[in-house]
Amino acid sequence: MPASKYSNTEKAFLAYFVLGALSFVLNGDAVIAGSWPHVVTETCYRKVCTPTLAYTVGKIYLQVIGTMSAMMACLVGLPTDNRIVAAMLLFIAVQAKHIMVDGLIPPPPVMVMTAGVFLTNVLKPGKIGTRAFLGFCALNTATFIAAPSMIVTDTWAGATPGTEAGAVGALCVEVLALYLAMALVLVGVPGQLGLCLSWTLAAPVMAKHVLIDGSGPPPAMQAVYVALLAYSWYALGNKPLKAGAEKAMALPMKAHGLIVGTGFLPYFVLEAFGVSLPIFGLATIGDFAHDATSGLLLSMLSIFMAYVAHVEYTAEMKGRAFWMYHIALSAAVLFWQCQPSTTLVGKAFFALPHGFTAWSTYIVVSKDGGAKKA
Repeated sequence: MPASKYSNTEKAFLAYFVLGALSFVLNGDAVIAGSWPHVVTETCYRKVCTPTLAYTVGKIYLQVIGTMSAMMACLVGLPTDNRIVAAMLLFIAVQAKHIMVDGLIPPPPVMVMTAGVFLTNVLKPGKIGTRAFLGFCALNTATFIAAPSMIVTDTWAGATPGTEAGAVGALCVEVLALYLAMALVLVGVPGQLGLCLSWTLAAPVMAKHVLIDGSGPPPAMQAVYVALLAYSWYALGNKPLKAGAEKAMALPMKAHGLIVGTGFLPYFVLEAFGVSLPIFGLATIGDFAHDATSGLLLSMLSIFMAYVAHVEYTAEMKGRAFWMYHIALSAAVLFWQCQPSTTLVGKAFFALPHGFTAWSTYIVVSKDGGAKKA
């Protein structure tokens, strides 16, 4: 019996994306009821009922999210030469539907870029088309994260920040940004490693929506996501890095050990004893109050931090361990940065782990590969 051309992880991801697309597009009302139970679907006056703006915003964006899920299925399941064209065709189709059926105008810059990326991949497939798609994903991810309300009000002027429609729209735009970021990683990083990294991006966003915003996908989808996240990393394996990657990892590892040992370690030791620095203290940059329990936890953190700084600086830690723990660390830090109580100073102060995550991931991708199927 011939072997399947799809890995087990790819099969699982395909099923998730296809079912997600069908759920969001065909069963949008149920998703809205499950994600935003407080949203009123319509208002009636003299027996004439009209959909509320919040419901309309949610329903339209769920169609886009469903389309993005179908696009991800194309990127996972179709041959390399055809997948971007198919994905962009789907995006063009949903924009056309919104213009011709719903009477809505999507953000013009997005429409122009969509057409440009589609034509580039039709006329110049390969490196040029792929780079155009990666640029499209990167630029729109950054824009959607930086100004979600602007994206929403470009289509619905009344869905301003502070309104229910604006809140629903902003959450949906965050999901669109997530899908674009996942597509960027999936296309930019080949094989099982790309699948793992792409899937991991959703963890802090889903945690924010469920735990902070009281929103998020249905519980069944949350459970399936967690199971696939665990399986994708299990399937990647835990083999040591290649010699070239291990050697290259020594520099960020030593730099990180030095920064932690001389900077963050004293910082957390002081916090453990109730000494909070001005401007950067935990109580100043977030929701934190010192007591005996927090002092114990910070003391334990300081002990482990000292050990980690030592084994990193002396290169006793393996490069793969350094890389993988930074992926988990970045997810945890990003979730904290999404908290409404976290200040801008706090977000910037604890942004450093993301830099080391990106640096170590670049080394793994460029010098160790990751195209293995599982």
